[in-house]
Amino acid sequence: MESAIPLSPGHYNRSTNRYDFTAARLAELEELAAADGVDLSHSTKWREQPGSLGGGNHFIELCIDEDDRVWLFLHSGSRGVGNKIATHHIGVARRVAERYWIDLPDRDLAYLAEGTDAFWAYLRQLRWAQRFALLNREEMMDRVLACVAAWVGTDSLERVAEVNCHHNYTESERHFGKQVWLSRKGAIDASAGTWGLIPGSMGTASYVVVGKGNTAMQGGPTVTAMPDSVVIDDDFNIVQPGSGVVGKVARKGNIPLGYYKDEKKTAETFITGPDGTRYAVPGDFATVEAVSYTHLTLPTISPV
Repeated sequence: MESAIPLSPGHYNRSTNRYDFTAARLAELEELAAADGVDLSHSTKWREQPGSLGGGNHFIELCIDEDDRVWLFLHSGSRGVGNKIATHHIGVARRVAERYWIDLPDRDLAYLAEGTDAFWAYLRQLRWAQRFALLNREEMMDRVLACVAAWVGTDSLERVAEVNCHHNYTESERHFGKQVWLSRKGAIDASAGTWGLIPGSMGTASYVVVGKGNTAMQGGPTVTAMPDSVVIDDDFNIVQPGSGVVGKVARKGNIPLGYYKDEKKTAETFITGPDGTRYAVPGDFATVEAVSYTHLTLPTISPV
């Protein structure tokens, strides 16, 4: 297996023609880079990297689950080319901050503003790197399967199930009524019904899991709503008890005019509905149960 999959940082394939299935993946990545204008001039050896494991906490292992089923498990990502892409755009963000005199508490907090050319250039290259990571894992798994098949003395092994997921990536998703860019760092998508992998480390167990989702009823306390408090949705409609709709906790009645000399915070906290009703919205999300309790929700992912 070590001869099939290059190990450790900086170790790549000496040839890209060893396996029949490699060419199609390289062609896909080349086409995607050309279509999205992805500049790979900083990584002249990227074509030699698919099918290589890398170092650190990357690993390949054979696992037996509680039903004595065999799982071939590996952990790797976008390799050296992904690191070069990230490093390049961190540099771009730092130069943007310097150019526009953006005062940062730490230069590592430099960012690219959404909607700018630099932002979208980064997103295109990030998408390419994420696709590279997925295809790299596919390439390695095909090689691992071939090695195990040869070891047990058969031409092929039956694939009963296959799970391939990212745990360091960014997606545009909708949460708590807002469209946001969500970065999962060392975390997987645990949406209801989504298969995922939790890799072990240095001999600890690895897990194949199915997400339970993050419903409004998980993770938050149940409290009795005050008479002047309601839960409203994005259209200022009052959330009805038992509907399951998640909205924002709002208080009406005797509402302050705002914060002294802070128009931004005032606009965020005190809002007026279409019917003229003025609300104070502290920012808590909640749903209303059928028995007139308000259930606060916490921004967490439920355990799987």
